[in-house]
Amino acid sequence: MPYETEKTKSSAAAAAAGHAMMEIEAGKPSGNGVVAGGLSHLSETLWREKTSLEIVGDVSARLTWKDLTVMVTLNNGETQKVLEGLTGYAEPGTFTALMGPSGSGKSTLLDALSSRLAANAFLSGTILLNGRKRKLSFGTAAYVTQDDNLIGTLTVRETISYSARLRLPDKMAWSEKRALVESTIIEMGLQDCADTVIGNWHLRGISGGEKRRVSIALEILTRPRLLFLDEPTSGLDSASAFFVTQTLRALAQDGRTVIASIHQPSSEVFELFDQLYLLSSGKTVYFGQAADTYEARTLSLCVMNSYLLI
Repeated sequence: MPYETEKTKSSAAAAAAGHAMMEIEAGKPSGNGVVAGGLSHLSETLWREKTSLEIVGDVSARLTWKDLTVMVTLNNGETQKVLEGLTGYAEPGTFTALMGPSGSGKSTLLDALSSRLAANAFLSGTILLNGRKRKLSFGTAAYVTQDDNLIGTLTVRETISYSARLRLPDKMAWSEKRALVESTIIEMGLQDCADTVIGNWHLRGISGGEKRRVSIALEILTRPRLLFLDEPTSGLDSASAFFVTQTLRALAQDGRTVIASIHQPSSEVFELFDQLYLLSSGKTVYFGQAADTYEARTLSLCVMNSYLLI
């Protein structure tokens, strides 16, 4: 019977979904804590609503890449190798910084990992999400550009609310969307300027660091598992850069996988990184724990100072 077949399929799907939910609940920490491999309760709830059955049991994002090479076709028809043989990974609950001098390939690597390469760029190698080749669909990953594309005449709360109405599911009640907007404002530390206009060239508004945090807030509304940022601290003073980076570190500790290209960070900002991927001329110079490089640099400076004192 066709009716019985459809009924059987529906029952099997419901049973599979129930089993996946039991696995998620079993993997959650006791109390209100969050482990590196999991998301907060609100993030997990959103992902349960919007994620398909085949990946509903996994709400974390482990991104790995191997032998990544990017070739770019120039205007004269010649090809140029921008990235060559890069291998690395980014885990949930970690903040990975891509660093290197100008032209080293930081932004190109970020675009390659986030599937945003230009039409004249050709990618070879392997990029895996949770061990599988999978395209980054809407809601899976978010990308924060270097430029803040905001409407200057709207307030911070209006900007985030406007984005929530457009991007969150239609079946989600407005009361839930409003609660999510308010929690995002608090999460990004924007309470004091929530009712202040963004501002533009002829209208005084919020500071540059606050604009950058608003841009990040718009992208985390959908609670993405992966967050890419292109030089989020560029153009900011040292205090604003530190606060933005501190916010990104907090987002990573909520279970997200955060990857950002950073240019010339201060020592205070550098201490907030979990992993460092150092590039030069499109090749890997170092990949590992950022704290290890900081300790090695401190040790080398101490040795140099001791020689100078002799």
